[in-house]
Formats: sequence, C-alpha cells, structure tokens
Amino acid sequence: MKMRLKDIPEMGYLNTDDPPRGELCLWGPTVTKGYFCNPEKTAEMFHNGGPLHHDGWLLTGDVARVLPNGAV
Repeated sequence: MKMRLKDIPEMGYLNTDDPPRGELCLWGPTVTKGYFCNPEKTAEMFHNGGPLHHDGWLLTGDVARVLPNGAV
C-alpha cells in the first residue's frame, strides 16, 4: 500500500505544508478495482493522469495530514 496527499488549494491544504496536508490517495494491491458493473462511478473514484499521480490512485475524498512521527 502506498499513500500520497493531493493538494486541495481551494481549501488551503498543500502537501508542502508543515505538517503536510491534502486529500488522501491510496495505491496498491489491496485497493479496490472499482464498483461492480458501474464504470461511471469507478471512473469518478480513480485519478487518471496528471503531474502528481499515476493511473490507479484511489481518491478517498478524505483530508489528511502527516504528523512528524509518520502517523496519518
């Protein structure tokens, strides 16, 4: 499982903040492949391209921050 934070500039959350803040994005074999028989909802759930993320990153919709001890 890999984790990244996506900037949410309209809310003032940036991964360059101290501590880093942003939308929690997940990637890995334990992440869902999508909604059963619902490609439209699946497309909404995954980010497909862009400079900070690659295909397959799950956008959780949750705002998170990374604490100095590494906890999210």
